Amino acid sequence: MEVTYMPGIAQGQHSYAPERDRRKEPRFEAFGIVDAILRDPKPYARLAATIVDVSGSGMQIELPEPLDAGDNIELRLKDVTVFGEVCNCRPGKGGRYRAGIRTSQVIASPLQNRHLPDVDLEPYLKKKGLTDAQRKFYTDHLETCTQCRENIEKAVQFLQKVSALSSKSGS
Repeated sequence: MEVTYMPGIAQGQHSYAPERDRRKEPRFEAFGIVDAILRDPKPYARLAATIVDVSGSGMQIELPEPLDAGDNIELRLKDVTVFGEVCNCRPGKGGRYRAGIRTSQVIASPLQNRHLPDVDLEPYLKKKGLTDAQRKFYTDHLETCTQCRENIEKAVQFLQKVSALSSKSGS
């Protein structure tokens, strides 16, 4: 009989249901906002997701839209980027969906050293068009990056000029 450890159950207690549970590894509860990018078959559709749990071979995420089994997905976290395949997806609570992801590759995140791209300055300032994960990364990055803070200041000045010009032309 196989015993599966279920995190969240009081220490010292285990749960086993070998007839239902085919997991080969224990899962560990986790939480984190992740930028999920569907790479195939819907290239570069972007969703904000939340990590629910992780294991040695994958993770479960919660997101606002259903995914199809077999979809290739990229999950961008602050320190790593995870590539994987959607194994399953089912309705969750509150109109959200839970997807099981089988990990195929984990690499150090190129976001660690990336500055805010110019195309994201305006959406960042207007608080529109970015995922929660992008917004959090950019906010954290701005705390330490003088160059990006200067670029934000220039973008603010530019947007103020554009707003002033459109106010004059609209009068």
